[in-house]
Amino acid sequence: MRLYDLTLPITPGMPVYDDDPEPVLESVSRIRHDDPTSYNLSRLVISTHTGTHVDPPLHFCRGGAGADSLPLELLCGPCRIADLRGAGRKIGPEELQELDLTGVERLLLRTHDGEMLRRPVPLDHAFLTADGARWLRESSDVRLIGTDCLSIDPSDRGASLGYPAHHELLCAHRPVVVVEGLDLADAPLGDGELWCLPLRIAGGDGSPARVVFVVP
Repeated sequence: MRLYDLTLPITPGMPVYDDDPEPVLESVSRIRHDDPTSYNLSRLVISTHTGTHVDPPLHFCRGGAGADSLPLELLCGPCRIADLRGAGRKIGPEELQELDLTGVERLLLRTHDGEMLRRPVPLDHAFLTADGARWLRESSDVRLIGTDCLSIDPSDRGASLGYPAHHELLCAHRPVVVVEGLDLADAPLGDGELWCLPLRIAGGDGSPARVVFVVP
């Protein structure tokens, strides 16, 4: 069995989406020489959508499920990493249908070789179209969709469009949970096991997560 960590390290200056606050890590207490009562303690200030994170329905839907109420059975289980590096920016029904997603409940999309998670953050990353998101929700078994970009909507005009992919996926009667900011550069394509564990933030509109892909 081999484990692949798909999680971005949380560091000051790391890539963040648009106007999200950057992480702040500051010392509160440090070990002092020859003082056995001293210890290291730091304060970490981040947003609920820092780095590799989960978008629950509450992110865009009033009254939707928060990060703390997502079932572990949804977040963990069989998963497929699909290669869409040659598909272009727009990922719609046609691109998704070519993947043969029969029986696939958790799908991670590899759209680049790591360059989209460097600073400065490129805005021209791949994204899921509204039609693609609708097809995924209505015509496939997928209940969790992940991307190696910081948003599943276009970062250069997502706000002006009203974040259609997020709304299609998260605000449905049977929502599809979104995981963003995955580091898929070294992960193998194909099938394995997903372990996606967001922090249990009560009523969280999102949560950083440790995400691991396991190959037998």
